[in-house]
Amino acid sequence: LALIEALQLHSDIHVIFLSSGGTVYGQESTNQPITEDTTPFPMSYHGASKLSVEHFLNAWAAQNKASLTIIRPSNVFGPGQPYAPGFGVIPALFKSVSDDQEFIVRGSLESVRDYLYITDLIKLINKVLVKVNPSKSMVFNAGSGIGTSLRQLMNAVENTCSHHFKLQTQSAYLGEVSSVVLDINQARKYLNWVPQTELKIGLEKTWDWWINHRPLI
Repeated sequence: LALIEALQLHSDIHVIFLSSGGTVYGQESTNQPITEDTTPFPMSYHGASKLSVEHFLNAWAAQNKASLTIIRPSNVFGPGQPYAPGFGVIPALFKSVSDDQEFIVRGSLESVRDYLYITDLIKLINKVLVKVNPSKSMVFNAGSGIGTSLRQLMNAVENTCSHHFKLQTQSAYLGEVSSVVLDINQARKYLNWVPQTELKIGLEKTWDWWINHRPLI
């Protein structure tokens, strides 16, 4: 709300808000792939908070005829992302490898997510800065457009790290959805943007960063 008050004095700027590409859509994520026209129905508090900010910013943009771009990223990963409990499955997998500990699976190995390499997200943001019409508010999904199950992701990490996981299964977090795959045709159409980094290559680059920075993580 403090930000909204401050923006009242700056209606001439272009606001870019990084929302969430999975938690915002919630239950509707069973309809794959998810387009920007899908009605949001968040099931987690994180998703609800992101959607709330979207609504506030949309109201600001409408009142002030200002420019707003909302980017809804999927599961972003890459070099520079440290391990944080409950946040980011890929650094959690790498930490399990580094520490030679069991990996805790919360929910099903068949849950599906859409993984996006950080460099591709940065390129999308740069295109928004340069190409988006400042007089029109828009929403862009930011994902790979490809669904990867947790089982497939773990197999890819095992191949990258030459490691075999020992698993411990626990209940899924409240508010978790079973599948999230984003439709990225809008970003392709308006911004000529498509992600360039395959999951395998992204994992290799991230693992290389991880092992070189492990003492600092």
